Amino acid sequence: MYYYIKFDAPVIANKVTMSSWDGDAGWVRFATPDGKKVVGMKIATSFISVDQAQANLQDEIGGKSFDAVKDLAEAAWLQKLGQVRVKGATEDQKTILYSNMYRAFLYPNSAWEKDTGKAIYMSPYTSPAAKKEGKIWVNSGFWDTYRTNWPLYTLLLPTQAGLMIDGFVNGYKDGGWVTRWSGPGYNDSMVATSSDIIFADAYMKGVRNFDVDAAYASMLRNATNYSSDGSKGRKGMDRSIFYGYKTDNSESVAWSLEAYINDFGIAQMAKELKKEDDHAYFMNRAISYPSIFDGTATGAWSGGFFRSKSTDGSWQSGPSTPQSWGYGYTEGNAWSYAFLAPQDGQGLANLYGGRQKLKDKLDTFFKTKPATDNGSYWSVIHEILEAKKVDELASVGEYQHSNQPVHHSIYMYNYAGSPSSGQKYLRDVMDKLYFTGFDANGNSTGEGYIGDEDNGEQSAWYILSAMGIYPVSMGRPEYAIGAPYFQNMTVTLENGKKIEIKAPNVSSANRYVQSVKLNGKDITRNYLLHSELVDGATLDYEMGPNPSQWGTGVNDVPTSITQGDKKLEPLKSLLPIGAYDVAAGNEADKAKFFDRTSGTTWTSVAGAARWMEAGKKSPQKSDTVKLYTLTSGSADGQDPTGWILKGSNDGVAWTTLDERKDQSFQWRRQTRPFALKAPASYAKYRLEFTGTGAVSVAEFELLGEPAAQ
Repeated sequence: MYYYIKFDAPVIANKVTMSSWDGDAGWVRFATPDGKKVVGMKIATSFISVDQAQANLQDEIGGKSFDAVKDLAEAAWLQKLGQVRVKGATEDQKTILYSNMYRAFLYPNSAWEKDTGKAIYMSPYTSPAAKKEGKIWVNSGFWDTYRTNWPLYTLLLPTQAGLMIDGFVNGYKDGGWVTRWSGPGYNDSMVATSSDIIFADAYMKGVRNFDVDAAYASMLRNATNYSSDGSKGRKGMDRSIFYGYKTDNSESVAWSLEAYINDFGIAQMAKELKKEDDHAYFMNRAISYPSIFDGTATGAWSGGFFRSKSTDGSWQSGPSTPQSWGYGYTEGNAWSYAFLAPQDGQGLANLYGGRQKLKDKLDTFFKTKPATDNGSYWSVIHEILEAKKVDELASVGEYQHSNQPVHHSIYMYNYAGSPSSGQKYLRDVMDKLYFTGFDANGNSTGEGYIGDEDNGEQSAWYILSAMGIYPVSMGRPEYAIGAPYFQNMTVTLENGKKIEIKAPNVSSANRYVQSVKLNGKDITRNYLLHSELVDGATLDYEMGPNPSQWGTGVNDVPTSITQGDKKLEPLKSLLPIGAYDVAAGNEADKAKFFDRTSGTTWTSVAGAARWMEAGKKSPQKSDTVKLYTLTSGSADGQDPTGWILKGSNDGVAWTTLDERKDQSFQWRRQTRPFALKAPASYAKYRLEFTGTGAVSVAEFELLGEPAAQ
């Protein structure tokens, strides 16, 4: 970083040090004639050069005085904070609300500068750093901020949201990946490629002022490409893509469940972009969460939990109870991740045994006292201590509001058809966990946040929850209805339209929704569409001291992938389960076709036929194939460019099921999906590569429904 400083008094001596190892601070001495006691300093920084820092100083401050700059900053913040106004609030409540507004809009930060009117930046995504044209934003921990910050930006400031997304997409253009955790470049920190769901959610809500093609390409790379660099992409992709879950015991539950959410976002966007193969494939991956659900365990694990799974299908050893932290769970335990399938709330309910069972599970979650053992962590980390304090203050059990993974859980009651159960806890969380810290006399010290407030995420949670809405299923343009916090709240949108939220009798006692009117009309569903808010809306709430039947109807729950009470199962990778005999042109390496890793490659032998064939060992019980995938190998120039997939029952008469021409793979070890126009059930399947050159393939999958045994 470079800097340029200008003082309003003459400098007569100085010592400047740039090294923190000197043990001696720099200093400046001024001439102060006429007894001057205050010296003004103007400073500007640049990632590009000293000259650029000087230009930034002139452009951004110029001749303005300290007070003038202060007044401009205050005016800018008042405009931002003024988008939300409330009536009937105490001074403390307003302090909490606007502190949360301030925190929510502190991040991300612009990191671009101006050179003769053009936007430029020094890219942290190249090595060495390179000067680029355009704009970037930095400093957002996507694993946290995807949950609340980004949907808040998309609702209140959609144009700004698009510009910021485009800035992060520039990271993909510069370095090949969107950073997982911007600080500002690539950092091997935290879980998931949550930029996927952020981009998809914004797109589904009508934001279009970003490079959509590049954004989608970045999402595909995260979801289909192995990276040997731990700071880029998803971890464990050499195997997890073929098993449907991360196969080791290192944060595997967290990585897997977050991947299903991000894959849902990709599927949603693929549908809008008319990418049919991708849509079919990623929708299947979005419902793969049952793959790691253990619904048969007894003892402490009874009732069902998501758990780490081995490649052989057995459950990994690790925590002795669902309350033990670490292992497969990032900054949490099995309870923290018990409800992390909001893309398919009905499907999750079905896993637990129905909506009532989901409610029962949530009830137990909120009543189970947290433990304080360190689990697999090196010590009792601060998140564990904070989770215990949360329960002491608000009596919410394992609902660890001090950290992000559980922040959607209150709103999962909506999927259970019991929104009032969530409203019971919602008010306590907002009353008691944003105003913590008390002196010996019981007076609040105003310390505020109970735990991790990463990049304003807890703050954005508060703002949305105070509005009575929550984006429980990111990637889907709708919001679960919670309960408004203030008697009157006006939210001014970017387009000048207003959302008026009226609940004249709401209070800590009257915390339960009795009825809701949207623009004067009664609604019983416990969710709102984004389209119902973006052009302005009036919401009238009747609140009361007791739970009501509002929002409990069969069809009142938020949207899910699953319909009805059937338990969805993802398509199976058919070849590795041992039900097929496989032959190939290069017979020696045929096992590499379907060994569930992109780390090995099948390559056609020179002059040999370029094909593989799989025959069902029990042909009278044919599986149903719906999708197939091909994964590129490690070598350049040997990717297949065309092929034909055929099916046969006797090995003589073959039917063409799918044919592809002029295909390409953008990256090494990239998995590409292909959907059949109609499901196929044959005893034998044959893949023939067209052309004459050598072909390398890391993996071939047939994805389908195994025949009933």
